[in-house]
Amino acid sequence: NQTKQNEKKKLTDEELNKYYLANSDKYKEPTKYKVREIQVEDNSTAERVIQQSKKVDFESLASKYNIRQETKGNNGLLGYISQKQYGRIGQVAASLKIDQVSAPIKTGNTYSVIKLLDVRDAYLPLFENAKNKVKSDFDRNFRKNKLDIWQQSLRNDVKIAIYHAHLETALN
Repeated sequence: NQTKQNEKKKLTDEELNKYYLANSDKYKEPTKYKVREIQVEDNSTAERVIQQSKKVDFESLASKYNIRQETKGNNGLLGYISQKQYGRIGQVAASLKIDQVSAPIKTGNTYSVIKLLDVRDAYLPLFENAKNKVKSDFDRNFRKNKLDIWQQSLRNDVKIAIYHAHLETALN
C-alpha cells in the first residue's frame, strides 16, 4: 500500500501548465455568436418577419412572433452559441455580420430567422481558469497510461495456450 501511495503523483502547477500548453487545442474556447432567434411555424411567416425587421426592432418582432418556448420569455435571445450548436442556426450565425438578419432557416417542422448581435473570438482561457479541468484530464491520462502499461506487462508475462483437443472433448 505504501508503494501505491508513493506512485501517486503530486502535481505541481508547473507540470500542469506544461500539460495545458501541450494540449491547448483541447482547452480552446470556440468563437461564440450572440444570437436572437424568431422561430415561426412556416416559411411565409419567416419571410414576413424578415421584411418587418427592416422597419421594426428585431426584439419586438421576437416578442410577437417567436414560438420557441425556451426563449419566449427573453424575446428570442439564444445568447452566445458556437457554430456547432443548434444545427443550421449555429452555422448560419457564423456566416452573418453583426446586426445582419438571416434568410429563413428550416429547423425540423419550423423555420427560424436569426439576427447576429455580437461575436466573441475564439481564445485560450487562462491556465488558472482551466486548471481544474487540466488536472482532471492529466489524472485521467496518467491512470490510462498506467493501465495500458500494466495490461501490456500482463500480455507479455502470461502465456496463453489453447488446447484444441480439450476444447473438443469439453464441447462434445
